[in-house]
Parts: sequence; structure tokens; C-alpha cells
Amino acid sequence: MEAHLQRREVEETAHVERLMEGDIWLGDFNRHHPMWDSAKNSRLFTRAALTEAQELISILADYDMTMALPEGIPTIRNSRGGFTRPDNVFISNDIAGWVTKCMTVPEDRPPQADHFPIFTEIDLPVRQNEETPAWNYRLTDWTEFRSELSKQLDAMPPSTNINTKEELNNVLDRLEKAILRTVEKVVPRRRPSPYAKRWWTKELTQLRQDMRQKAR
Repeated sequence: MEAHLQRREVEETAHVERLMEGDIWLGDFNRHHPMWDSAKNSRLFTRAALTEAQELISILADYDMTMALPEGIPTIRNSRGGFTRPDNVFISNDIAGWVTKCMTVPEDRPPQADHFPIFTEIDLPVRQNEETPAWNYRLTDWTEFRSELSKQLDAMPPSTNINTKEELNNVLDRLEKAILRTVEKVVPRRRPSPYAKRWWTKELTQLRQDMRQKAR
């Protein structure tokens, strides 16, 4: 596991776009330690077991991981009927707040299985792009638009003969900016309704009106 994480760090250094916001590690780690096992299982905390568990704890510390499944919750019932905790769920501290619930569900254990299912509920944040409302040309006062555009054009440098491609591009650039400034000043923005549907079209509106007329 440590070798995998080290290789991943090398890949992320070479490809910045692959950087993750956090990790979730879950599975049967086959390690017993007072940090997660119940104190009733103190017989399991031998020197060898604690030494092996320390390797996992060191990796958790190196990668800033925290335990999502609360301590003391057993994840297995062994052949002798005892309850222990070899399974675990760890999550990066940066995203630990995403976990809203982490618990075992012993009643959903499959037939012949000794491990308990672990139910983890994660509330992922949803990033929403800020959408700029489109221009509403239908409600534009075109008399005002022409008047404002005339002012913008009058403010441009006097026209001269265009002899080169560069001069043509400069004139077109000034003309485009004059039009955009006019649009920005005169044309209103659309105010989309929160009930609007992206898939709705004018044809559907007409069909609905036709249907209502036929139903009368």
C-alpha cells in the first residue's frame, strides 16, 4: 500500500490534473489495536500485533488520514463467536466532513459470511458553475440602441483609407468593441425562471396550446 501511494505521488507530480482532493481507504487491514478494537479484546493486543498495527498507523499519519468508522464497533464474528475489528474505513482529514454516517450492518451479512457489511454515507459537495444570463434582444429598445451606438461610433478615431490587413483588423476591433459597449449598456439580461426546463421548446408550447383548444 505504501509503495502504491509513493508511485501515485510521482504520477501526480508529473500530471498536476490528476491531483486528488482526498482519499478513502477501506477493507480488511487484518490489524488489531486499541485505537479501533474494543477494550474487551485486549488479548489481541500482543507485542507482535501492536508492532504490525504501528506500520498502518504510521502510514495513516504520513497521509493525514482519520478513522471514519467509530472505534469499538466490531466488523467480524469469528468461528468461536467472538467479535473483533480487522476491517476499517479511513478518510483524508481534508474531506472527513463529507462522511455523514459510517456504521456496520450486521443484519445484512450475507449467508456463510463472517464479516459485517459497512455502510458509509458520503455527502459530496456539488460545484455549480456561475452562469451569466444571456442578452434579451427581444426586450431591447432599438431606438435607444441606435442612439447609443451612434455615440460610440462618433467617439471612434476618424476613418482613414485602409491599406493593410493590420489596419483592417484594427478598425474591425474598434467597431466590435463599440457594438459590445452598446449591448452592455442598453440590452437587458434575461432573468431565467427557476421553474424553466432546459428541454422545453416553443414547439412544445404550441402543441400544449393546441391540445387545450381541442379539449374545450
